Amino acid sequence: CEQLVTQEYIKFAKRELFAEMPQPTDRQIEEQYRKNATSFTNPEMVRISEIFVETRNLAADQKQKALERAESALRNIRNGEGSFEDMVLQFTDDPSTRYNGGDKGFFAGNDPRIQGYGAAYFDEIFSIDVGKISGVIESKLGYHIVKVTDHRDPKLLKLPDPINPIETQTVREFIRALLLQEIQNRVLQQAIKELTDELTERAEIRIFEENIE
Repeated sequence: CEQLVTQEYIKFAKRELFAEMPQPTDRQIEEQYRKNATSFTNPEMVRISEIFVETRNLAADQKQKALERAESALRNIRNGEGSFEDMVLQFTDDPSTRYNGGDKGFFAGNDPRIQGYGAAYFDEIFSIDVGKISGVIESKLGYHIVKVTDHRDPKLLKLPDPINPIETQTVREFIRALLLQEIQNRVLQQAIKELTDELTERAEIRIFEENIE
């Protein structure tokens, strides 16, 4: 908090420097992109919706009942007794997706969540065709019935592309923000130096000769 107050004081005291601060140019953005193009990639990704029946910390007989619940939901879908979304409402144990059709968003091939779910779960969801519904899939967390709603191949991103599928910020905007931060840091350092020099010039310097050997 103290550091923030200090920075705000510096920006106020040297506001003319910050007012004249240059903005990143299109050429600078394009040069930065060319130097780091291979860093702007999206891995293979799938977007899924799922019915989730949790099994963590369940005894064997309870886990069997959980499996039966998942199989019942799948059977209802296949028999036309309800849509996938209907079964999400009725069966899922995930409150965060119960009212949005079970949508879990995108999972990447290198997703850190693989540790929690297990590699077998990821192998399964990446093998499902778009629009298709899986059988009952077991993970470290429980049982899942998965519908894949989007599947994207690995992609080298270009400047107009979004950084990832669930954000609107483009690569161009991301680079612009990074360059602007670098410019702001340079101006801040210049402001600090100028203020320090000014304060040093104003300081009253007294020499006590008796203290000098």
